[in-house]
Amino acid sequence: MLHRFSRKKQSLLKIKVNKDDSIEMEGRLNTKEPNPMIVIGFENNRDGYSNIKQQIESLKIALTYLLDHYYFTEFKAVGHSNGGLVLTGLLESGFLEKKKLTVRKLTIVSSPYQFNQEMYDDFQTRKHRLEKEVEVLNFVGNFAGTSDGIVPLSSAQAAQSIFEKQTYTEVNLKGRKAHHSALPTNPESSETIKSIFESISKLHNFGYVIFVCLLQSLSKYGTFLVAITYT
Repeated sequence: MLHRFSRKKQSLLKIKVNKDDSIEMEGRLNTKEPNPMIVIGFENNRDGYSNIKQQIESLKIALTYLLDHYYFTEFKAVGHSNGGLVLTGLLESGFLEKKKLTVRKLTIVSSPYQFNQEMYDDFQTRKHRLEKEVEVLNFVGNFAGTSDGIVPLSSAQAAQSIFEKQTYTEVNLKGRKAHHSALPTNPESSETIKSIFESISKLHNFGYVIFVCLLQSLSKYGTFLVAITYT
C-alpha cells in the first residue's frame, strides 16, 4: 500500500496527543512538497461523547503546535470513524476562525454521527457555525445490509443533515471492502480521495493534509494517507 499512487517517497509527520496534553512526534515533514501529510492521533482513544469533546481539545493542541512551527492558512482534513466527529466538532467550535485557518475539503470515512443523541443534537445546534465553502465527501459502508459491520448506515448518513448548507457528496460502498476497518483502504475511496487532492493541487501550490484517527490506528492510517497522496 505504501506510496501506491506516488512515484517518490512522501514525507509524513505523525503526532500523538497524550492525556496530559503533551505531544509526541514521529517522522518528518517536507514543507516543499505540494501536500505535506500529517496524521494526528490521541492517547485517549475511547468512545463516548465526553471523550469526543476531549479529543476535540487535543486536536486544537496539535494544531496550535503545528501553527507555532509551520506556516499554513488552510488544510484538507480526513477523518475516519470518530475522527470525522472530532473534525466536525472542531469546525463548529470557532477555533479555526480564531487561528485564521480554513478547511476547504473535509472527507469523512464511516463516522457514527448518531451514536450519541446529545452529541448529534449539539452538532445540529452549532451547524450554523460551519463555513459554507467547505466541501464535504462522506464515505459510508454497507457491509451487512444496514451497517458497515460497526456503524449503522443511517448513523453515517446523518452527516448530510449537519452539512446541509455545504456542498455534500456521499459515496455508498458495498461488499467485503465496505467493512468499517477496511473502508480507509477500499480502492474506490482511496482513488476518490486521491482525485480530490489532485484537483486541489492544481488550484493551490501547497496545502496541508491532516488526518485524524484513533491512536491504535495511527500507523495503519498513516500508510493509507501516503497511499492516496498526489504529488
